[in-house]
Formats: sequence, C-alpha cells, structure tokens
Amino acid sequence: GINAEYMGIKQKKEMETSSELEKLVKSAICSEEEDDEESLQDVQSFMNLFETYSITTLEELSSFRFTAEILKPFGLKMSISKLVVQKLKELEQAKANSEYSKDQEAEARKMLKYVSEKVILKEKLSLKNFCAVKGQDQAERAKVIEEIKESLENSNIFPTAAFMNECFHHVKRQQYLTNLLNEGKEVSKDFPFQTKKLLFAVMLECSNLELSIQLIKLLSIYNSIPLVYISLDKDGFNDSFKLSADLKYDVNKSLFWSIDRVPAVLSLNFGSRGQPEILNKLFGTTFDEETSWFNYGSMDIQFDENFQEPRRGYAIVKADTYIRKDLLLRSLEFFASVIIHVEIGQIDNHLNEIRSLINTEQLHSCPIFLFLVGLNDQEKCIESDQLKQAYKITGMPPNLTVLALPERIEANTNTAFLKVQDYILLEIKHIIKQQNVRCFSREFIRRNSDVSHFDENMRAIDELSLIHI
Repeated sequence: GINAEYMGIKQKKEMETSSELEKLVKSAICSEEEDDEESLQDVQSFMNLFETYSITTLEELSSFRFTAEILKPFGLKMSISKLVVQKLKELEQAKANSEYSKDQEAEARKMLKYVSEKVILKEKLSLKNFCAVKGQDQAERAKVIEEIKESLENSNIFPTAAFMNECFHHVKRQQYLTNLLNEGKEVSKDFPFQTKKLLFAVMLECSNLELSIQLIKLLSIYNSIPLVYISLDKDGFNDSFKLSADLKYDVNKSLFWSIDRVPAVLSLNFGSRGQPEILNKLFGTTFDEETSWFNYGSMDIQFDENFQEPRRGYAIVKADTYIRKDLLLRSLEFFASVIIHVEIGQIDNHLNEIRSLINTEQLHSCPIFLFLVGLNDQEKCIESDQLKQAYKITGMPPNLTVLALPERIEANTNTAFLKVQDYILLEIKHIIKQQNVRCFSREFIRRNSDVSHFDENMRAIDELSLIHI
C-alpha cells in the first residue's frame, strides 16, 4: 500500500560530526526536535555494521545491499535501512544537481557567446527569402554539413544562411526537424542546436517580424515552441554570469501577432525528473525531452494543431523548474488549470513552497493537480484523499487534487498511467467547457514584454494568421 511505500525522510538537524556516514544516518533517522535514545542507539548500530563490513565512504555504502540477515545481528529493522538508503539517494541527487548546474553554466557561457557572435545573422531574413527556398540536392546538403563541421572545428562563422534554408524547407513541407538536428549532432558534439527550442529561437532571431509570424504559424502546428527563453542578445550576458541570477530572458513577441485567446494548462515542476516525458505521454505533445542549458528558467507552449482526433481543445505550457517567481506570479491568471510535478521522495522538501503557491490569490478558484511521481501502487494512483493523508499534504485548498504516477511510464501498458490519463483528460475537458474559463492570450506577451515593440508594430491582424483551437 501507499503507507508502506512512503518513506518520510525527516529534516536533517545540524550536528557536528567527523563522519559523513554518521551524519547521513543521523539525518535519516533522528527527529528534528530531539535525538531520542532509541534513534541514537540505531545510529551506533549502523556505525558498528559499517565497521564490520568495512564501509568507510558514501560510495561504498551506495553499492552495499542491506538484507534482513545482515541487519538482524545489529538489532536493526529493514524499514530503518530504507530510510538511510533513501537519504543517500537524495544526497547523490543533490550532488549531481550541483555539478550539473556548474556544467550548465560553463556550457551556457560558451554556447551563448558562440551563438550570438557566430550563428545569429546580422541581416534579418525576410518572407521573400523563405518563399524562395527550395530543397537541396545531396551534394548541396553535403556541402552544408562540411561547412558546419569546419566552422565548429575552427570556431569560424557558422553557415547559418545555408542551414536556415534547409530548416525552412523542412518547415514548408511540415516535416519534423528532429532528423536534421540529429545529423548536425553526428557531425560534432559542439553542434549548437542540441534541442529544437534553441533552433526555433535562433530562427526567430534571424527573421524579421513578417517572417517570424509566418514561422510561428507553421511551427506551432506540430511542435512546442518557445514562449519565454534565454536572450540571445550578446549584451545580455558576460563571461562570469550565473544561471540563477544573471541571465536575461526574451518573450516570444511573434506570438502576439499569431494567437487568439485559447484555454491553456500550465505545468510546473518542483525538481521532478521526466516532466516533459509525462506531458508528452499524457497529452500527445512534443516537448523537448533532452536536458539543455537553454531550458533554464524557460517556458514552452504547444497548441492543439497537430492533426489529432479528437483534439484536446486547449494548449499546454511547460515551465522549467527554475522559472523566475515574478514571471510565474504574473502568469498564473492566464491558465484554466495548473499541474504541479514533484517526486515522492522530495515532497517533504517542497511542500511548504507548493502550499504557498497554491494558496496565492491568482489560484484561488483554479483547479490544481499535484502529480506525485514515483509511486508504483497501481490501485491508489487517483485516490486523492488517501494520498493527501499518506503524504501529510495538509493546509491545502479544496481545489487541489493529488494524483500519483509510477517512476517509469510505459504508455498504453501501465495501469496506473492509464488511470491517471483517463482521469486528467476528462477533468480538464470539463474545466475548459465552463463559462468564463481562463484563457492564455496575447496579453501574456504584452505584460511580459517591452510595450514599445507593440506600439511600433501595431497593425491589423490578418485572421488567417491566428492559431485557432
């Protein structure tokens, strides 16, 4: 059952100790308020076990497998060992995240400099350029690939115009750009477009307003597109910036001229792995599943134009874990519903933050779904009240529904996933049919952009350019 599967990891109390192993065990099994005698005895029993089995480092503990037979001579229970193993996993994940952030910052500095100086075209492409594009033959494609390889090896100017021609050809034929990106990645590990989000952002940056509107109209038919993303302006960063503090962001202003009011669901992530995969399987979206520095603090949107029958009838917006709080708070009123992703092992760490968000005025009457990721109990995945009780999810308004998803989701084969999918699709269908449903609109773009852009470009919008769902 869910109570047996839930291992509530208690908050770590600061204590002086010379042993990483002892600190780990104490943080897993000692309460925050006091170190009771029984818990301290368990800590000492673990230290005796570690000494007996010559475990001296966290790495050695990570490869050690506890069994009832091993624990029994030391008076330890399997449930206690599971707490220790869970705490070790959390520490390993925290370490990985820290190192990942450092790697991401180094990569971001390198790639932003390269993209802004070597990739972005100085002269904007026009709709005339787009219309003139024709498919390249094999020799022409080979020449472009060779130019890309040479530019990356020697840090030369990237052959952007030629590469954009091939991209435009794919867009006009409504072909996915994944194969084109994979070709580039095979040429060099330094190929700048590791995700389609960055490619789309560069395409928009290299296009004038008229062309960017047309690109958005075509790309949004079968792709998720950048909504808020890291600015590619070379003046927007320096060689020592931090991802969490110094990055500047652009809002996709081309969307202002390309969308009408549409119901939309916002997906927020509190450090849960697999957010895009879950959305893609639940809703049939195509969000980037690859990790990339360009995802940091970003938002993507996917409309309902990708030939699905029956169609959803609403857009999905995916927000990155590190989305700026001020941007998030300005955004909430534009969504008919909100989905929050959090891993079960991390729920205690994020519960106060989630509670604070859910109780904001903007979400007072908004249906909210909390996805607990990592539960493998097939029967309890949509038992909201039982899940709230088991995971001590208290102090929440009645508009919160708690659902659980397995750690690994195999679409069309996993019972828990299918139950959640049926439930969430039906609930959102009811939500968007309500009168006065909240909608995503071009006002989102205006509110988060430089108003002068719209004052300078204000003109009648051709109805054919609107994305209707």
